[in-house]
Amino acid sequence: VLFSPLFNLLSTFIKQTLLKYKSLIDHHTIIMGDFNTPLSPLDRSSKQKLNKETIELNNTINNLDLTDIYRIYHPTSSSYTFFSAAHGSFTKIDHILSNKSMLEELGLWFSGRALT
Repeated sequence: VLFSPLFNLLSTFIKQTLLKYKSLIDHHTIIMGDFNTPLSPLDRSSKQKLNKETIELNNTINNLDLTDIYRIYHPTSSSYTFFSAAHGSFTKIDHILSNKSMLEELGLWFSGRALT
């Protein structure tokens, strides 16, 4: 369980935590939870660009050979897991990351068939 006390540092905190535990990340690793940060412009109803910290987090995710499973199955879809009444906007802040080499197994688990 990860908790970052400062919302504006959340992407950096997640990146540092992933790097801290990178020796434990292998081809069977699944990381999921409320990241409290969108990983793609599609994860925001405003389609706002990603900030520098989130871009760095995405680079770390990619360098660790992880991928957002939702985006594999829905590369252009916009679905959201949070609504901010204060901003009148929707975001997808809950993510499931998996090692890219495990996608074939996950494809079987999610859909009952292999990825094509």
